[in-house]
Amino acid sequence: MIADHAAEQAVLIISADLALRKRLQKAIKSFFPAQQHPTLMAFGDEKALIQQHFAAPRQYRFIFIDAELEQAKPDGLCALIHSAQAGPVLLVAGEVERVVEVCAERGANACIRREHLADSLVHDAMRSAKQAFDYRVRAAYADNRLKDVAEHLADWRWEIDADLNLAYASRSAAGRSPLISAGTAFVNNFLPDERSRLQRDLAGA
Repeated sequence: MIADHAAEQAVLIISADLALRKRLQKAIKSFFPAQQHPTLMAFGDEKALIQQHFAAPRQYRFIFIDAELEQAKPDGLCALIHSAQAGPVLLVAGEVERVVEVCAERGANACIRREHLADSLVHDAMRSAKQAFDYRVRAAYADNRLKDVAEHLADWRWEIDADLNLAYASRSAAGRSPLISAGTAFVNNFLPDERSRLQRDLAGA
């Protein structure tokens, strides 16, 4: 186990393939200036150990995940690391692996083909992953800020989905009536006359 401040300066490789680890370590070292080489860490295909490791808050410069892991499933790792915002995730995969699409949906920021591990290609993927990760972090922060503001306003704030059901209602609104909750029909929160007018207006929208 490592201290959190050490992890912040480290790059983590999760792979049981020693040749792959060595190849990635070479590319990673050449990505950083000589005086700024990060600590390089590695886990094998050790599901329990990896889950225990990420149970505590961690932050890495980059995290490389081998798509050929069997015990520590790559898609599960991507979801775990994404939810913890532990750092940019790069998946190393073969050409036609279904796991690539699944991992992208679950938080992988970039993918590197196993047969294309030239330093320059790894560096390009690292830059792309960092940019995608930073964007996701900023978007999540902005969304949380918006929700915090909405919760502290006296006015009712809501969002409706394509079926005109409430997708979100601010706490100030939900506290007024048990009917005001996500999943309920938006128009049901109004008096009958107003409800009829809204239904006509929304039907014609």
